[in-house]
Amino acid sequence: SSSIAPVDVMAESALVPGGPPVQVAIVAAQQRDAWVNRDKVAVGSAWLRKDEAGKVSAFSAVCPHLGCAIGYDDSSGVFRCPCHKSAFDREGVQQAGPSKRGMDPLPVSVEGGRVKVTFLRFRPDVSERTPPRRPQCLASATGWRSALDTGASCISRSTSRFRAARRMRSCSARSWCSC
Repeated sequence: SSSIAPVDVMAESALVPGGPPVQVAIVAAQQRDAWVNRDKVAVGSAWLRKDEAGKVSAFSAVCPHLGCAIGYDDSSGVFRCPCHKSAFDREGVQQAGPSKRGMDPLPVSVEGGRVKVTFLRFRPDVSERTPPRRPQCLASATGWRSALDTGASCISRSTSRFRAARRMRSCSARSWCSC
């Protein structure tokens, strides 16, 4: 799955044991792609909760059905996806709707009184948690997009598109390519 380093999202003391979940933004300090370094990039959102025993857990705010944003309904104590009516209990277990699995748990740690979350993405609309299909090379803007949309595997180093992309420095073979 795609991930970033753990991100400090809030003070642990802000989470009430047994209280309602709190939504937090996951903002990477820096993100680098084949062309640009960007500072303070929002990469996702998570729901944090602390159980009665004081254990902190985190769930992705991305619906595992088709990727809509999941909200929390205080009145019923249930997470809900407004797009297709999937519902999940406070532990992220699927209760209703077309989602094929529960909410995706995220790695979370508490260090020095601060909650840190590692954001992960998983393939939507499948029952098991698997990494998304993504291209291994960025051959061109359109080649990358079509490879992403079709789930194509790595573009061969022997193709003229790959060689042209390397000349244009639009392939991030150092970080993505495994061919």
